[in-house]
Amino acid sequence: MPTLIAGAVAVILLYSLLQMFRAANPVVLARAIKIGGGVVALATGAAVLAAVVGGAGGALIDHSVTGHSTVAAATAQATSAGTAPTEPSNTTSAAGTGW
Repeated sequence: MPTLIAGAVAVILLYSLLQMFRAANPVVLARAIKIGGGVVALATGAAVLAAVVGGAGGALIDHSVTGHSTVAAATAQATSAGTAPTEPSNTTSAAGTGW
């Protein structure tokens, strides 16, 4: 029943928005879309910039963005546990080109 009510509200809201869009002045509508698009683009750019700067800053201070331990911490932990990671052997593939 709540889904039916939500659907009816959505249809009524969509119908009223379409009626307002149909009756709107094209000049005012174009100006509003232009300003709204600029605000959305600016907000998106700021969010991407914050993510990139935050990720780079986290890497610079030797913290992982994903929450996983860093390579140095993982190596130190493995060495103290007696299970130091080994270097991969330089084996050749079937084609003889190496890895």
